[in-house]
Amino acid sequence: MLLARHPDGLTDAELARLTGWAHPAVNQICRQLAAEQLIRRDDLGRPIMNYPVDAAAQPRRGQLKPRRTAEWFWEGNVQATVVRHLAELGAIVQSVADTATKARGTDVVATLGGRHVHIEVKGWPSTSYADPRRASEIKRTQPTLQANTGTPMPC
Repeated sequence: MLLARHPDGLTDAELARLTGWAHPAVNQICRQLAAEQLIRRDDLGRPIMNYPVDAAAQPRRGQLKPRRTAEWFWEGNVQATVVRHLAELGAIVQSVADTATKARGTDVVATLGGRHVHIEVKGWPSTSYADPRRASEIKRTQPTLQANTGTPMPC
C-alpha cells in the first residue's frame, strides 16, 4: 500500500497526484478505508492527513468519528466495494459521490478500458434509523417495502 511507504502520512491531494486518481475519488476511498480501520485519517485539521494504521506514534488532533454503519448493504459500503473492484481492474476513478451526505450526481465516474462509465450504486434499507437520536427505535416500514418505493430507471 502506498501509505505504508509514507509513515509521516499523505494528504488526499498528494495521494491523488501519486496515483493519478481524481481528488474526490481519493477522498471517498480514504474515508471508507478509515471507517474500516485500514488507515488512520486525521480530518480535524487542514490539510487532512492519511496514515498507515501502524503509524500509531503520529500526533492526532482528535478522535475520528465512527461511520454510519457496518452493515454491508449500506450504500456507502456497496459503493466502496465497487470502487475497489474498479481499481483492481485498472480503472481510473474520476469521481465518487459522498453517500454519507447524500451528495447529488453520479455515484462513481471512471474510465475503464478506454471507456468512460457512470455508475449508480444502491444499497438496501436498514431496519434501524441512521439518525443517532433515533438509533434505539425500530423503523415501522420494512426494508422490502421501502426498497420497492423507488422509481425504476430506464436502461
